[in-house]
Amino acid sequence: MTFLMNWWKNGRVLFKNWLVQEYARRSGEAHTLPKKIKRPQD
Repeated sequence: MTFLMNWWKNGRVLFKNWLVQEYARRSGEAHTLPKKIKRPQD
């Protein structure tokens, strides 16, 4: 049961992060995301 609870919590966090990135990409604000998530090739 503990394993399922931990998996559910981690899954929700990952899903939320993915949703934030998708929303930012669709609204054209991807450049405002932290650089560690998407680093431009310099």
